[in-house]
Amino acid sequence: MTVVLLSGGLTFLVGLLILRPFSVAGSRMRVRAYAPDDDRRRELLRQLRDLDDDLAVGKLTRDDYARLRDPVEREAATVLGREAGGATVVTSAPHAGSGAAGPPQGRAVARAVAQLGEEEPE
Repeated sequence: MTVVLLSGGLTFLVGLLILRPFSVAGSRMRVRAYAPDDDRRRELLRQLRDLDDDLAVGKLTRDDYARLRDPVEREAATVLGREAGGATVVTSAPHAGSGAAGPPQGRAVARAVAQLGEEEPE
């Protein structure tokens, strides 16, 4: 008798967990419509992440990193600005000297890179 009650309760609990996403009472899932810039945005953000990784493991010097990252960061900021509806996007200042202060991070670009890390890979 106890086994039947336990298995029934467990089945009910699993059923609730499986059917919960389909409930109407829960919050509605927000699905963002596909935008033409989505693919380009992801590509640019991956390029930025790859450049950061290459710098971290020593494949790039700071000068090469600055030279390669700057145009990609500017284009990413432009794409993100269009996505934000023309809002002002803060980008990094040009690199000066040896770059001893470390790699610059535009706020919008850094936030987008973090969001990309949270997305599932394709």
